[in-house]
Amino acid sequence: MLTRADIDVLGTWCIEFTEPDIPTFHKQLPVDPEAVRDFMIYRSPLAHPTVMFRRHVLDAGHRYNPSYLQMQDYELWARLVVAGVRIGNVPEYLLWFRMAENFFFRRTGWQRAWREAHLRYRYAKQAHLLRPLHLLGLFTLLLVRIAPVWLKRFAYRKLR
Repeated sequence: MLTRADIDVLGTWCIEFTEPDIPTFHKQLPVDPEAVRDFMIYRSPLAHPTVMFRRHVLDAGHRYNPSYLQMQDYELWARLVVAGVRIGNVPEYLLWFRMAENFFFRRTGWQRAWREAHLRYRYAKQAHLLRPLHLLGLFTLLLVRIAPVWLKRFAYRKLR
């Protein structure tokens, strides 16, 4: 945070794993606020366990919305970006993140899929980034979220 005075919320890259010391995926997230703004249409721009906030962000009243039991982090990041808060990432792998056994099961079902698509649509609209191609992406997201777990695992490994 000391070297990134231009950033209000900062995360880092991470290495995902299921077996100790065996990386499954090296997750590189956008470094600069402009890239975060565009990236958010497709995925969350922060590895949640790495996030640090400047005090003024919290003093301004920004908090998780308790009405969201799922995707509270994405909903907060979206509100922050729309409010002009600058989000970025340190381009270093500073976290090894274990993928829990229930990781893919928690990201399934119509209700979860609909809420996620709605949040991403609302963000794109509020950030003035909504394009016709994004609607196709939202439809694809819905399909992946309701797909069987084996297909989710494949998509997560091969399509990110």
